[in-house]
Amino acid sequence: MGWMVKERLSIIGLLLAVFWLGSGFQQNHGGSRIEKLVTATSGFTGYEPDVDKRDVVNAEQPLIKITDEVYQVAGFRGLVSAVFLIRSPQPVLIDSGSRYGTAALEKNLARLGLSIGDIELVIGTHAHWDHIDGVTALVTDPRFRGRFALFDTDVPAAERDDRIATAAENIYRVESAPVKVDLVLKEGAFESGGRKFEIYHTPGHTPGSICVLTESDGLRLLFSGDAVRGWYLPGSGSDFRAWESSLEKILTLNFDLVLEGHGARYRKGIVDDQLQLVRRGYLVWPARPR
Repeated sequence: MGWMVKERLSIIGLLLAVFWLGSGFQQNHGGSRIEKLVTATSGFTGYEPDVDKRDVVNAEQPLIKITDEVYQVAGFRGLVSAVFLIRSPQPVLIDSGSRYGTAALEKNLARLGLSIGDIELVIGTHAHWDHIDGVTALVTDPRFRGRFALFDTDVPAAERDDRIATAAENIYRVESAPVKVDLVLKEGAFESGGRKFEIYHTPGHTPGSICVLTESDGLRLLFSGDAVRGWYLPGSGSDFRAWESSLEKILTLNFDLVLEGHGARYRKGIVDDQLQLVRRGYLVWPARPR
């Protein structure tokens, strides 16, 4: 009888081991899928105005597949923020980049079988020029019938073309124009074309900075704009205390991957790293000398 008990226990142990290994493999497999999407996490460190304006004309804008329906379709150093396409029946852009990236944006949309006229909604993560100026180019295209959405506390900067609040004057030194907001966002659940989003108000970089959470292909993606690692801009509405609180808030959210406003992709640990930097006194980007 003793050997039978031992044999049964051995079989049970073997089954448990197989189950444990199988579970571990599934977890590691899911983790490896995300890790393949993670990029080098160095932050945006500025740009050279003359060089970037010249080079962006012929620059190849990135077309990067995140999931079967989410792509990065634009982004050129500091001059054009990362633009993300959610390729659903009513396509959505997260940010528009600037006017310097619109032609290349359209080329990448065409590679995916889309055009400017297919875009139903542009969600701005905040009102800085490099993230929303592209809307001024889109609305001049007769094919574009989409709407532009922005969080309420950043609407005045966009619609009044406040060149300090949008960083067009004190950082980028570029031409700008008012950007009309068609849809004023609030915090909470939001739906467009059957797709569900969660809007989280995460001020600090700007008063109306947001993070946008949606699910695609089983992954919970957080489009953060510059809410995590954006620069603190004196005189442009940045707020250190609000930034710290927003990072603490982001750490409470359930997400798999951050898609940052200048192309980096990372997991939650980077958010915590940034919070520690902010608590110690993060690098302040001073206004450019006149």
